[in-house]
Amino acid sequence: MSHCGKQEEQETQGTDEITIDGDFSDWASLSKTLYVKSETDPDAPWDGVEEIRVYAHDDYVYYYFRYESDTVDAYLPENDKLPVRININTDGEFTSGYAKYSLQSYDFIVEAEQITDGNGDWGPISKSIMYQRVNDAWEKLQEGGNLLEGAGKGTEYEMSLSRTVFNAGVNKSSAPNKPMGDNFQTGMRFYETTTNPNWDELSNMPNSSEGSGYADLLNITFK
Repeated sequence: MSHCGKQEEQETQGTDEITIDGDFSDWASLSKTLYVKSETDPDAPWDGVEEIRVYAHDDYVYYYFRYESDTVDAYLPENDKLPVRININTDGEFTSGYAKYSLQSYDFIVEAEQITDGNGDWGPISKSIMYQRVNDAWEKLQEGGNLLEGAGKGTEYEMSLSRTVFNAGVNKSSAPNKPMGDNFQTGMRFYETTTNPNWDELSNMPNSSEGSGYADLLNITFK
């Protein structure tokens, strides 16, 4: 499934569209003023992911990330999958929600598994599940249903998150009224399951060399 048609080659300069197909030329031609980028701090406690980019446009949130090459070589052939978690804050404040794994509390997580195609490269996302932090527990709100789409090649991967499907999940919550509007905050966490089936952390993005290594979420505005 592709929800943004890629422009003709001669029109790629200045495009504001992203297609989830494992071809990252649309990200390369995207104006740097349109997306927010975070690179890993070389002195942070994680080095599995080198950078992430986030771009919100036309009701989709697009995530791009680039693994450190040794990480893919070490884990993907054995694992056949690498889990990822998207953290999202939607209510404009950081006193409620989940404070772990970030300097700022966030309200929702979306968990997904990237899988291989059986030939040493990436396949589609095998599953995606959306949760909300309600008091001291995670409440499952949405699974699948075109919430998340992904594709990758080599050390690079891209995802799109549907704001419409996300907000439909918000409406199922026992503590609703936190839909994703035109401004929100987000970050990502990455894992491997080769050494521990309970998800060992590969990277936290954004990150920092200060304190525990965590950093503020990225502030994103829909274009």
